[in-house]
This record gives sequence, C-alpha cells and structure tokens, in this order.
Amino acid sequence: MAKIHARIVLLRWHRRLGIVAALFVILLAVTGILLNHTHELGLDRAPLGNPVLRQLYGVAPEPETAGLVHALAGGELRAAGGQLQLAGRPLGDCPQLVGVVEQSGQVLAVCSNRLWLLTPDGQVIDQADGVRGVPDGLSAVARREGEVLLRHGGQSLAVDLDDLSLKPALPEAGVTWTEAPAAAVADDIDWERFLLDLHSGRLLGPWGVWLMDGMALLFVFLAASGLFMAKRRHRRT
Repeated sequence: MAKIHARIVLLRWHRRLGIVAALFVILLAVTGILLNHTHELGLDRAPLGNPVLRQLYGVAPEPETAGLVHALAGGELRAAGGQLQLAGRPLGDCPQLVGVVEQSGQVLAVCSNRLWLLTPDGQVIDQADGVRGVPDGLSAVARREGEVLLRHGGQSLAVDLDDLSLKPALPEAGVTWTEAPAAAVADDIDWERFLLDLHSGRLLGPWGVWLMDGMALLFVFLAASGLFMAKRRHRRT
C-alpha cells in the first residue's frame, strides 16, 4: 500500500509540474525557432522600440520631442535606436538624424555618418556611407541656390544629388546652417538581443538565470519520473 500511495503522489506531482514545465517548453521552443532565423526575419537589425520592454534594460522612454522628426507622405522620418525609421519601419544605420532636405522631387536625409536619398513617400533611392566618401561626424545642413551643403568639423561639403558624392565648398556669408538637434542616445538593443535574453532568462536579471536553471532541473525530474512510472507500468503488464 505504501508503494501504491507513493506512486500516486509521484503521478500527481508529475502532472502538476508538467503543466508549469509545458509553458516554459513552449517559450523556449518559440524563442529558439525565432533565434535560428533572426537574420532572415530582420530581427538582428530591427531596434527594440517597445517602451515597456526597453524599460527592462533600464532605458527610460524617449521624450516625444527628442531628435529630429520630418513628416513625409509615407509617415514620420526619424532616427531611433541607431536606425533611420519611416513610420516605425527601420531603413538602415543612422546614429543621429542631422537634417532633412526636400529638393527636385527628392528627399535627402542626412545622418551623422550616412546620406539617404528617398522619394517623397519614403522609398529608398540611394544611400552613401564611409565607403563612398561620407565622413562620420556630420553636424549641420544648409541650402544655397539649389545646392545642399553639409558641415563636417570646420569644413563645408557640397552634395551632388545625382550620385551622393561630396566635394569641398566655400559657403558665402549669410548661409544659415541647421544644426543637428538633440537626439536620444543610440543603443544596440534589437529584437535578437531581446529574444536571446528571454530564452536564457537574463531578461529578468540574475534571478531569471536561476529560474531557467530551476526549470532545467524540473525537466530532468519530469523525464526521470516519467521513465520510472512507465517502467513500473511495463512490469505490471
């Protein structure tokens, strides 16, 4: 009778703990599948924009007025999370949006280290970075008689919108520069990092790691108790 009672108790705990374990198995399976395909899904390039999730990393919500925001037909153009975003959709690398110039039916978005040429509705026509001669540290934008000027340190550069090439320029007196506005501090928190931290439990800090360790031991218990009960049942049959 004692053996039967012990087996019943073991079976009850196996079922109860199995329900809890099942939830974590689903979580680990889903995050594991997503982590295997983060590049194909673009999760390694998509910034974590959810303010609630970002607070788990100690990142305070960005004020609505932080950084430059420019309205296009396709939505608001801004830099957030180190990316140039149109209506929340990431276009590519942009630590800080310095200025936006609409000219000749095109839109030139000037980031601190890259130039983006867009259509009025936000479609990417061309881009240029350091490989094509765009220096890091662009800080201001100006217009003068149909040409666009950029400021890099104490130097002025003119942009050719046909190929986004740059050449030295000497601005005349009276050119009004548009300075780069204050922007949120860039960070490297993307959806891939969030999934990794969720999968490992690190999202909850040290306690999250211990929780995942405890769940691993629970899986071992369930496997061992399941094998034990299956073996006992096999003997009885």
